[in-house]
Amino acid sequence: MENEQIIFMHIPKTAGRTLRTIIEKNYPKDQLIRTYTNEQVNIFKTLPENERNKLKFIIGHNYFGLHQFLNGPYSYITMLRDPVDRVISLYYFVLREKGTPMYEKYYNKGIEYFLEKEPQTINWQTRFAAGGTLDLNMAKDHLKNHFSVVGISERFEESLSILERVCNMKNLNYKNINVTPNRPKKEELSPEIIQRIEKNVNLDIELYDYAIKLFEEKLSQLS
Repeated sequence: MENEQIIFMHIPKTAGRTLRTIIEKNYPKDQLIRTYTNEQVNIFKTLPENERNKLKFIIGHNYFGLHQFLNGPYSYITMLRDPVDRVISLYYFVLREKGTPMYEKYYNKGIEYFLEKEPQTINWQTRFAAGGTLDLNMAKDHLKNHFSVVGISERFEESLSILERVCNMKNLNYKNINVTPNRPKKEELSPEIIQRIEKNVNLDIELYDYAIKLFEEKLSQLS
């Protein structure tokens, strides 16, 4: 990957913010750009070609597809998380972010309302990997053919060991960031709620299982 530009497809609530801090400790600021907001994406797209070519990492909550704005070789990395746990984490994260639009929208409405109204609870990981659609086969194809690292949030240390080898990163010290304290575990929610979440993330569950297979293959190759 020495000559490749790397796009970190940061799917929300997958330990991505922790990984972002590690990446940003390993590369100079002029080799990094964040593309989280529309304004930041537009800045990236309109950079002079010589400046865009100097970037090593493009980091943001962006669907698969930003490589179309790069001229040379590229690769993607990402983290995937157990889909049911990701939705639960997202809900309780929203409830602690007082004053935000999402907090105002969902506070005191209950998790059932959240699951009905919030798009991020419906196969969000598949949508990211497929480039904005819910095409599971396309999402799998992208992970297999365009991602040099598909990490697993629940196996973060092993994911870092892959990144260390593939991206040649040295400074891997970190603190967990954006962790929602004292939230209920999956086992503490009612079976009805879990079934509702599973229905929302039916494609993500299959994609996650596929990602674990890719993850195991990569670990085997590197060992």
